[in-house]
Amino acid sequence: MMRRMTLGLWRHREGNAAVEFALLLPVVAAFMLGIVELGRMFYHRSTLEHAVEETGRYAMAHAEAGQSELTRVLQERAAVALRADAIAVSFERAAIGGIRYLTITATFNFAFITRVIPYGPITLQSRARIPLLG
Repeated sequence: MMRRMTLGLWRHREGNAAVEFALLLPVVAAFMLGIVELGRMFYHRSTLEHAVEETGRYAMAHAEAGQSELTRVLQERAAVALRADAIAVSFERAAIGGIRYLTITATFNFAFITRVIPYGPITLQSRARIPLLG
């Protein structure tokens, strides 16, 4: 009797697709969310890098610009994707071989929205060293 019932269940395949879908859905969803989160992180990193480079170009054209003005420029450029108050900016001036340089460093703490990737926050950092002419 038991054997007959087991063979009957083994032959019925109507629910196989539903069971396979239920088993694979969490794995595929976690994978897709992880891809989205990593994409967000690289977008934020790219935005920070672009803002630092643009601020360096601004500093080259406006050698008399102070740190508060350069910080404002960097935060405006990064406002596309990042909260301005969450960006830490530092400046370092140095002279090497008679050429004055300005090093701009910006950091941003990136936090994942979902808990698919169990790390965080991750500190994103960008640095640019530019010569000051004039």
